[in-house]
Amino acid sequence: MHIADARNHWMANAVGDGLGMPDVATGAETKAGLKRVLRESWNRLADFLTDPAKLDADYMPPLTDPQVRQTGHMIAFHRLWHELHHRADITHHLTQLGFDPPSGLDEVTLG
Repeated sequence: MHIADARNHWMANAVGDGLGMPDVATGAETKAGLKRVLRESWNRLADFLTDPAKLDADYMPPLTDPQVRQTGHMIAFHRLWHELHHRADITHHLTQLGFDPPSGLDEVTLG
């Protein structure tokens, strides 16, 4: 839920895509619901990542020094770094619990 919430937060509050903040906790009570919430938030982020004009634009994230503007490229890097960080944490914890997470990218979905 944290990953989906962070995606939505940045798109709603920094980029201002007009879609607001969905309540991911309400949508993720089941495994199917969590998959749906992750997929929807990924699709939202993917719309941003695949639009060159949005990546080239300047943004003013909330709680940021008004003199500091961020480009869409900076936001994209930040979002993807955040995802990698948490996916690595999840993989690490699953391994510690004795699970064997998938190792090939063809076995992993982004949403």
